[in-house]
Amino acid sequence: MPWTRRASSIQVRWLDMTSEPGRGAGWLEDPLRLRNKDDLRNDLQRCAGCHDQCLAMTPEVFATASLRHATSRRSLQILAVMNGSLDLSDGFIDAVYGALGSGLQHEVCVHRGDPAGWPDERTAIRAARRELAVAGRAPDWAQGRLAAWSATGDVYRVGEQEAPRVGSIVVLADAAERALAQESIDGWRTVAAELGATGFLGSGSSGLELFDLGFIDEARTAARDLAARIETLRPRFILTVAPESAAFIQSAWPTLGATKRTRIQPIVAWVARRAARLPLRGPAPEPVAFHDPGVLARDLRDTRSGRTLLRALGLRIVELPDHGRLAPPSGSIHGGDAGPWVQRIAEERRQAARSIGAKLLVTASPFDQRNLMGGSPPMADLGVLLGQGIDGRPGSRRGMSSAGR
Repeated sequence: MPWTRRASSIQVRWLDMTSEPGRGAGWLEDPLRLRNKDDLRNDLQRCAGCHDQCLAMTPEVFATASLRHATSRRSLQILAVMNGSLDLSDGFIDAVYGALGSGLQHEVCVHRGDPAGWPDERTAIRAARRELAVAGRAPDWAQGRLAAWSATGDVYRVGEQEAPRVGSIVVLADAAERALAQESIDGWRTVAAELGATGFLGSGSSGLELFDLGFIDEARTAARDLAARIETLRPRFILTVAPESAAFIQSAWPTLGATKRTRIQPIVAWVARRAARLPLRGPAPEPVAFHDPGVLARDLRDTRSGRTLLRALGLRIVELPDHGRLAPPSGSIHGGDAGPWVQRIAEERRQAARSIGAKLLVTASPFDQRNLMGGSPPMADLGVLLGQGIDGRPGSRRGMSSAGR
């Protein structure tokens, strides 16, 4: 049944999941502000009628061998559902939840510099996901993430394993980071301790995954709960292990009503500015390739920090064919839940690394680490390399990793 034939409350929600005109917004902008429905329809019409400028930058199309995942086709489908000419088919749900939401399409969009603003496709994608979630049509794997959060406070069911440590600078590792990259957390904490950051908070969900899947009310609750916990520590800085968490907290929390009273930034950027103070000793200087996390490179506009730290370790960087703000995603932040096809995207990235002779593929995101693990060249997390590279003194990674567990 088309949404336009459903209760009017479902139709009206289209006004709640888009951003203000002229802001070129994506998931990092305010997705809950009211906006004229006709503006969204106009944006979708412009995108649906485009010449697929961004097709080559949409890896889900090639991984699935389906044009259903092309940005213009996706916009056309969403527009058709809004207008009541397309039902909520399984194919439509697959197209909406199969979007990787990397922001890469927006980076190369021919209309990106339009003075009126060209909205990131992630705006419409999250609007559609919100509609599907409210209608009870989110896919089973997404509903499973919601059920896990409802039962345990995080979508990974990892639970909290260490009491918070008060400090003026606090390293924040939410449930995703602790589930996917515990060794990375240990490494970053070793490095942070060398630089005077001794606080730590291993939390539940920041709301990121829930927000991305369209469960906005639950994301709001998760964000407010974590904000309250941070407030009790009264830190001067919060350093997130995942750049995705820093970007989400900076930009989406105010929309969700989560109070943010302290500065929040990715730990990779904070450490890079202090790299000269670190007693680093790196491995053999074999060529390494750095996979730019999409949020760090495109949304936070930081393509230097990771490379600065690799050079501080004495490593030789060879650049991947597409890197920096044009780096493709390694897959989905939800791993293989979106479908086995996401593994093909990771293998293409590994193949690109092999083609330039890289002996190691390095990243600075737990989501990318999970996606790229396995195969050749081997995958390494930057935090782990830095923790191992700290000169063996008290507070080294080995001592830190066992502390407080």
